[in-house]
Amino acid sequence: NDPQAGFVTASLTGSQLRQMGRLRDGDAARERARRVRSSVMGLVGSGGGVYVASAQIVGYEDRGGTTFFRIHVKTEGEQPSTWEVSRRYNQFDNLRKELGVVSHRVGSLFPHKTGMSACTGEQLTQRMQLLQSWLNGLITEFATGGDGRHSIVPINRTAKLQALHRFFGIELEGRLSSDAVLVGEVLAPAPVATAVAASAPPAFEVLSPTAPPLLPEQALETQAHNVATEQAPQSGSLANEYEREQEQLQEDLEAVRRFEAEEARREMERSEEEEARLREARQKEEQAAVEAEALRLKAEEEAEEQRARVQQEKEEQEAAAAAEEARLRAEREEEEERLKAEEEAAAALRAAAEEEARRKAEAEKSWLQKAVDLAQHAQDLEAAGQRQEALQTFRNCVELFVFVKKREKSARVQEMLQVRIDELSQRADRLWESLAGGMLEEGDAAVSTTIGAIPAAPSEPVLQEASAASTVPCAEATQEAVPS
Repeated sequence: NDPQAGFVTASLTGSQLRQMGRLRDGDAARERARRVRSSVMGLVGSGGGVYVASAQIVGYEDRGGTTFFRIHVKTEGEQPSTWEVSRRYNQFDNLRKELGVVSHRVGSLFPHKTGMSACTGEQLTQRMQLLQSWLNGLITEFATGGDGRHSIVPINRTAKLQALHRFFGIELEGRLSSDAVLVGEVLAPAPVATAVAASAPPAFEVLSPTAPPLLPEQALETQAHNVATEQAPQSGSLANEYEREQEQLQEDLEAVRRFEAEEARREMERSEEEEARLREARQKEEQAAVEAEALRLKAEEEAEEQRARVQQEKEEQEAAAAAEEARLRAEREEEEERLKAEEEAAAALRAAAEEEARRKAEAEKSWLQKAVDLAQHAQDLEAAGQRQEALQTFRNCVELFVFVKKREKSARVQEMLQVRIDELSQRADRLWESLAGGMLEEGDAAVSTTIGAIPAAPSEPVLQEASAASTVPCAEATQEAVPS
């Protein structure tokens, strides 16, 4: 940024405006304290020891996201010089903490930090203005023998003065530091503050007395009285001048005492206000912590209740699903049992109907049909290897055909039945011969047993009983039943 010709007052907060008002109210007291310190330094032959005559913030620049303020530092004397140093806000703040500078001593506020947000725009302009005013007051304090913290008697001023010089780019031996850049006339490589340092009187220091220490005001009065007594004029005009100076000094001392008392009272009020504010802030923080803990506990309770409700709903849903599944399974099982019962009932009905139909069909069969069925059954038994049963069935079948032939009146049908009887008799004889041959090999006992096991032809009463259950078929039906 380009150097600023002059600062324009930036907007301040209400708290900053009130602080600035209190600082302006103390301007007169600060000037009297500075005048007293200057008078004392003049009486004891001591100087301020400050190399810097002025420090002007001429602008700022951004370096990698960090703002650096450009300061033109000037010295006075036989060889005046000007150089530029760049300082960050944190370096200003570190200098303030190292020197212990208080606002009512330099007559200006120190800008506060902006926290996590970057300082830009109008806020940056305000910071630059406050830093400039603060530097002006700090240089004036040190130039008049002060240390930026104490009103009359400085403490550890030499070390603080060295820290101030380092901030402005001046090393201990009076040479410029490596980060200082000369502006305007280029000086010789000699120390930049040699002439000033050579002509400046030694810095004012308060030595530790061997006697019990006096209050700062009492020490100042005693020192001023002793010096004045040693240098008291002998003539009347000089005596009057001395008396006027003494009276002025007493007035300044009294004003300083009043200012110190007022500053002490204000400092106590500020401390009490700060303590009250901190106490209130702590109470608010504690209250907020209690409320936050209550909210957290409430949230945990609500979350636990929500989890319990969700778990209960889940269990209820699972129970309902299980009950529904059990009901559906029971319904399916009941339906399956019902269908099974219906199928069994239908199967029983079908079996009964089939049995009834079979019995009816058997009842409706003629003796010829029964003989044909018996011949087919005998053939099936022989094919299945049950020759003993097949032989008995063939013989029964022959007897049944003989019975049918006797009842048949048609000569043609009788001839056909005789042919069938002959065929079945021959087949039975072959089967018997086969069985008898096998039995002879096993022994006579087995043959006799086998012959005894062959069933006899059905008796006449049995045939008559079967004949009563059915009628003799017609010749056409008989012709179809008997194979040719």
